Amino acid sequence: GPTFNPVPGAPYPHIVVVEGPALIYGKFPLNNPDAYTYQIIDTIIKTPNPVDTLTYRDSLVPLLISPSITVDLAGMPHILWEGDSTAMRYYTITDSVISRQIFDSIPDLRVDFPSLATNGDQVQLLWTANDSIRYRYGWTNTENLSQPITIAACENPIASGPCLVWTKQDGNLSHLYYGAIPASGAVIPVEINYSTDLIDYPQILFNPEKQNQVPSLDLVWTEYS
Repeated sequence: GPTFNPVPGAPYPHIVVVEGPALIYGKFPLNNPDAYTYQIIDTIIKTPNPVDTLTYRDSLVPLLISPSITVDLAGMPHILWEGDSTAMRYYTITDSVISRQIFDSIPDLRVDFPSLATNGDQVQLLWTANDSIRYRYGWTNTENLSQPITIAACENPIASGPCLVWTKQDGNLSHLYYGAIPASGAVIPVEINYSTDLIDYPQILFNPEKQNQVPSLDLVWTEYS
């Protein structure tokens, strides 16, 4: 308004109207990036809400881990997205035909941390529902999924190959665990590290057996003191 006087040199706030997030999928050949194409896969419609762009951009930082994508052995893209955290959304794309499944849509249940991985011809879906890790799996070139099960209590599930890592806050201690993804039932946790600092955002890469070397895991994570 006419009475607004910004601090000299400070960013001038702009007001935008946010209607809801959209999920966009794109693809291009590495030898011709100009052939990039994209399409809107899904949108979540909300009541338009005016926001200050400076505040809005800061509020997006915790959401930058979403969504997750993998491509199976047949070249089919699989996408997992928590949208507005009221339900988990799973998509497959075949010849530009998009299939969508929505699950874990339960009142007072907040879903988060979607993570997709492949293990051979199996596609693994992991996410959190409140303080539990949920798991489903499918197969190459199909949208069919197993029934969802709870396999651990924690945050930040990330899978690579047959292995899973996650974090868990227990009072003043922060823990980092890994375990083999089970065919059924709960994963057996193996503690990798614990700290009074906050352990967060783990990432792993599974290295299969090769040249007579046993399988191994490469890990990276952050700690906040």
